[in-house]
Amino acid sequence: MIFVWILALSAVSSLSAAYYSGPMDLEVSRVPASEQEIFEDWLLQDLAFDPAIGQLPVTPESPAKTVFTDKAPGSTAAETERRLMEKVLADIQKLLDSPSLMADSVQKNDILQKLDAFRKQTAELNGVPGTDARWRELYRQAASVRRELRLVPMKKLVPNFILMKHPNLGGSHYAYTEALSDAQAERNFRPGSQVCRIELDANGNYVEKQLINDPYGMIRDPEMTYDGKNLVFAWKKSDRLDDFHIYRMNLDSKEITQLTFGLGWADYEPCCLPSGDIIFNSTRCSQIVDCWWTEVSNLYRMDADGNFMRRMSFDQVHDNYPTLTLDGRVIYTRWDYNDRGQIYPQGLFQMNPDGTGQTALYGNNSWFPTTILHARPIPKTNGKILCVFSGHHSRQRGKLGVLDPNQGREEADGATLAAPVRETKPERIDAYGQGGEQFCYPMPITETEFLTAYRPNADIPNNRQGDQMPFSIYFMNLAGERELLVSDAGKSCLQTIFKLAKPSVMERPSAVDPAQDSGIYYLQDVFYGPGLEGVDRNRVRSLRVLSIGYRTVGIGYNGNSGPAGGAMSSTPISIGHGAWDPKKILGEAKIYSDGSACFRVPAKTPVYFQVIDVDGHVIQTMRSWSTLQPGETFSCIGCHEDKNSIAARGSSSEAMKAGPQELEPFYGPPRWFSFTKEIQPILDKHCIRCHDNSEAKPPYANSGQVNLSIPMEKFNPIAEIEDFWTYAVETPADGWMNRYPISEGAKKSQAPFGHVPGTGKSGTAWNTDRIWMTRELILPENYEPKSLYARVFYDEDIEVFINGEKVFFASGFVKDYHLRFLSNNPLKPGRNIVAVHCLHGSGGKGVDLGLYEMKEEAVAEGFDKNFKPFSLLGRSFEDTAAKRYWSESYLNLTNSPFVERTQAKKSDVVNWINIQHSPVMLKPYNAGAAKSRLCFMFNEPNPHNGVQLSQKEKDLLACWIDLLVPFCDTYEEASAWNEEEKAKNARYWEKKKWSDARDSRNYAAWAKNLPYEQAHSPEEIQSEQALKEKAYRNRISEAERKQSGEKVTFKFPNVIKTDQIRIQLKKDVVGEQKFKIQLAGVNETVSVRPEARVGILSIPQVGCSEVTFTGNVEILENIEILGIPE
Repeated sequence: MIFVWILALSAVSSLSAAYYSGPMDLEVSRVPASEQEIFEDWLLQDLAFDPAIGQLPVTPESPAKTVFTDKAPGSTAAETERRLMEKVLADIQKLLDSPSLMADSVQKNDILQKLDAFRKQTAELNGVPGTDARWRELYRQAASVRRELRLVPMKKLVPNFILMKHPNLGGSHYAYTEALSDAQAERNFRPGSQVCRIELDANGNYVEKQLINDPYGMIRDPEMTYDGKNLVFAWKKSDRLDDFHIYRMNLDSKEITQLTFGLGWADYEPCCLPSGDIIFNSTRCSQIVDCWWTEVSNLYRMDADGNFMRRMSFDQVHDNYPTLTLDGRVIYTRWDYNDRGQIYPQGLFQMNPDGTGQTALYGNNSWFPTTILHARPIPKTNGKILCVFSGHHSRQRGKLGVLDPNQGREEADGATLAAPVRETKPERIDAYGQGGEQFCYPMPITETEFLTAYRPNADIPNNRQGDQMPFSIYFMNLAGERELLVSDAGKSCLQTIFKLAKPSVMERPSAVDPAQDSGIYYLQDVFYGPGLEGVDRNRVRSLRVLSIGYRTVGIGYNGNSGPAGGAMSSTPISIGHGAWDPKKILGEAKIYSDGSACFRVPAKTPVYFQVIDVDGHVIQTMRSWSTLQPGETFSCIGCHEDKNSIAARGSSSEAMKAGPQELEPFYGPPRWFSFTKEIQPILDKHCIRCHDNSEAKPPYANSGQVNLSIPMEKFNPIAEIEDFWTYAVETPADGWMNRYPISEGAKKSQAPFGHVPGTGKSGTAWNTDRIWMTRELILPENYEPKSLYARVFYDEDIEVFINGEKVFFASGFVKDYHLRFLSNNPLKPGRNIVAVHCLHGSGGKGVDLGLYEMKEEAVAEGFDKNFKPFSLLGRSFEDTAAKRYWSESYLNLTNSPFVERTQAKKSDVVNWINIQHSPVMLKPYNAGAAKSRLCFMFNEPNPHNGVQLSQKEKDLLACWIDLLVPFCDTYEEASAWNEEEKAKNARYWEKKKWSDARDSRNYAAWAKNLPYEQAHSPEEIQSEQALKEKAYRNRISEAERKQSGEKVTFKFPNVIKTDQIRIQLKKDVVGEQKFKIQLAGVNETVSVRPEARVGILSIPQVGCSEVTFTGNVEILENIEILGIPE
């Protein structure tokens, strides 16, 4: 919604459309790098580079800094200088001997003669000290010849290239570069950019010419069309009044055309396709990340003129840096953390240009590399990729790496550090690769040579590397041998593109059928691969299919932590450690007896899968997602199978014979899972008649850790202390806690075992590290369970089971008998088995247990008031930090304290996968319903308190746990938002709805396969045109001009917002000039020097209807007032 006024100072304003490029002369050339800069870099290479490690740090005393002076090692005998010459001459010889050298025979012969001369001159300097100027000059000449040879392939293959100069990208996380005008959190806008062309002059030297200069905006992401005639890039011209949009420049005429429009959306990182279409990254998905409040970018596609813009990826968080491979695939970085930690899964993905085939290429289930950035295909290498291994909380820089997916897809199996190529260890580091020498934006030229932005950082300690330390452009090979090409003091020379990088590629024909609204998954054998290793085929029932709901606004937060790190969760839909996002159950697909499945899912919907067993519990879960385009069929071999493997099948699978199936409903239509709607009704029906004590602590705060001060005369004994137990001191067979005696022929003795507390005496001898004990209780037929207490002594850790159900556990030790409340009483009429397992670590050892119930008169006196069952009521608790109304039942079942930003404490009652678990594939049954006591408490023959749950109720409880205990089905449910926060949510949701509707219209129009004007309705075309007319600095507007002496006022027909005003002097003006500018409360003076000719007034955006200039206005050539309609 932005435009510009270019005001010529004439009697009446004569306005014309224009793009600001700043004062420049396209004919003026610049030497890209000085001789001194090149010379100093040679010294770093030749005296401080280890071919097994890379660039080494230097100090003022290092040889690279003292060579040619009397401070150099062995200066008197020129030891350092001689070593230097030997290194350079050996490099020249190696280059001449290389079969891949592109130099012609004349050039080779000339260099051979020079090489002989250098050797003779070196010999002649025997005995001459290193301070003699002849050493320096000889080295300079020899290194210049080496440079000439090294640059032969560069000059032949890349006679010119485009270069972007702009501040380094990144924020608190590598992907936060959108700098959106209405950003909800950080907005990393760093103005000052140039687009340059580096080309060979008549003498064969590279020179630099400036194409665009915008000192107040930011230009980035150069890309070239496949015919080499056009440059495509992203440009943001104002902090708050413009956003990154895609532009095209004709490299011959220099004409610039804006392709995307609209304030509030950032479009960047274009990738040109052979068809002329452009895939690019955009915030038009209107999402924010799960672990912060910053905007998300996904992949979009449009035609060469910006028409038919439509979404291609539907991802949770960022996609970045789409690039076309030499076989026509699009590769890109995808941040991916569904149901897992956010720090490490930033691997490389691939898809076809039509959006089909979206799948992991490298590192989606590994710790290393932490992040794969700036990936580009290496020619003639069968799929190798040049990239940067970087970190999470990092800038877009790191270590140079090569990926070879043919060798492996995870960790360092196919990942190798390069320049130099060296041993690569799969390290677990958040901010990986941020110390030492730094790389970004490598661009392959040959199999081993490339351009790259690089800085040696040889004399800069790691803790002093600034975020904006400038990069330079180097020609380099995988061994780390390099030549400096472009450097600009104080400016980062970063992104490059050239025609060679756009070879002829056959774009894959589209497999999308826009007439359909679904796609098909085919799974050959779910048991193929490690995902279900060791699982009995007869235990597998079905494949649950779910989709993920993404957040649009950040309101409130809580946190999580675990093996993969920690994070905040913005607009949380669960307690800390619970699910990041709402989950929608789409249904279940049948898994046939041979492990195959084939089913339909909604298109353009992120889905993931869970393998369900016959009990309704998850065996394995995906912890990522997949998306199909309309009409797409996607096949996989197995569950987490190696993508480099091929599974053989002699005949068609059962699923293939049956054809694609519709999903079976999961107790109703597809729906977002809500604890309040799905689980609370079960609790209300079966549980709250007992579980209604809102004062009780969370159920698994473990009463075993709290000693009660209640006289024992208030209790009736059920099983006294110092009684007889059968026991074992070696690990008993499975099911020991349900046996009495514990084993055939087991010993029986009186407790306590070990020492007798408080007496200094010994009880039954116990001399091992562990002991297992069981005893039998026969209770009368009229027995009714009441609140149960334990009188217990343990040294050290103890577990207590009643009829196979764990009722008590405690760690550490106690010196005497303690009274503890048990949160559950599984005792029943007739025969019962009580079992104890105790661990001894060091020091004393001992164990004993008795069970008690409180007398009725003690209950009447209120002694049990604090020990009634915890609440499973739906009563709300306001979490003022998370901005949620959690229910008491939800907090208690998840073992969460009633505090703000609450986080669950691990429990075996409800035991789900921690979202900060390892990024690698988990073993089957790692956690979930199958590992949660809650899911077994209601099974026959001894259901908890006699409660009988239906199969549906059991399945819903299990599903809730296996979805990682979500509370909300939407981000609005149970929100504790104030009016301002509700308005914020409404504002961003309206923005998303508008963007989604536009995406749908564009998709429908594209599907008609008609020209743009015919495919869209007149109303849609008018809406698109309105956006274009409001583009920043690109609109003709009338303004009334009034002049009185040295004062000129421009009045606009409508109120406008402006953030920048520029004035330009005529060419013949001498001396510094000053002008006063007044508008809407702004009263500033701008000084302009004749050599600069341009003065800038940058201000916070203000609304105004007139602007006044005071000064010698007759010497002004033009005025630019930049802004948007109010």
